[in-house]
Amino acid sequence: FALRRLVYGYLIVFAETRKPDLGGSFWATLIHQLQAATFLHCILMLGVLSARCDEDIWPVALAAPTLIWLAWAFQHFGTSLDWTRLPLDEVVAFEAQGAPTRHTDEVYVQPELLAAQ
Repeated sequence: FALRRLVYGYLIVFAETRKPDLGGSFWATLIHQLQAATFLHCILMLGVLSARCDEDIWPVALAAPTLIWLAWAFQHFGTSLDWTRLPLDEVVAFEAQGAPTRHTDEVYVQPELLAAQ
């Protein structure tokens, strides 16, 4: 156990180099799909509850309002949260640190793909 802890502790921290953040739209798409899957899971579990509770409807009635909250959260993330832009105070703090803000037209091409051509 201790050897495994040591090996994985090293691999998690030092095995790969630090890369730029590629979150942005990938993260937003992931959250969107996760919310849709959660909504589907909730509907399926409500179906299981209704099938197993033949006489009593209370378990289904107690669990059904989660669909309302999930629909609200889905809509709220899509319209109310502006994840495409940084707030102005964070941009000013970033520029005050002296961090480079220039935009380059350089494009990364994976070397292995060039070798295959």
